[in-house]
Amino acid sequence: MEKRLFAYPLAFAALMALTACTNAPKPAPEPAQTQTPMHPHAHDHAQGQPSQPREITQVESGKAARNQCNAKAAQSIVGKPYGGPAMLEQARAAAGADLARMLRENSATTKEMQIGRLNVIVNAQGAVVRVTCG
Repeated sequence: MEKRLFAYPLAFAALMALTACTNAPKPAPEPAQTQTPMHPHAHDHAQGQPSQPREITQVESGKAARNQCNAKAAQSIVGKPYGGPAMLEQARAAAGADLARMLRENSATTKEMQIGRLNVIVNAQGAVVRVTCG
C-alpha cells in the first residue's frame, strides 16, 4: 500500500511535465520577407554562372483602376532603347493606363485581358518594338 501512495505523486508529476511540453506557446511566425525575383536566366547559376536580380518590369499608377488604356498615345517609345521603370512610367502615364509592364518578345505570358494595362514589348537587342493594351 505504501508503494501505491508513492506512485501517485510520481505519476502526477510526470503527467504535469508532459502537459507543460505540449501546451508550450508556439513561437511567433517570422515576418514575411520579400525576395528579390531572380534574373530569367537564374537557372544558369546551377551551371556555374551567378544569377542577377531581375529588373523592374511593371509599374502601377497607385490609383483606383480606371480600366482605360490608349496605346496610340504611347507609340513615341517604339524604336527606342528600353529605358527601364522610368520609360514604363512615362508610357503608362501617356496611355492613361492603370499599369504598364515590360515583356520580352517571344516570352511566355498570361492570356488574361486587362483593359487598363499597357504592354511594352522589347526585343533581344533591348529596343521597344511594340506597345499594346491588354
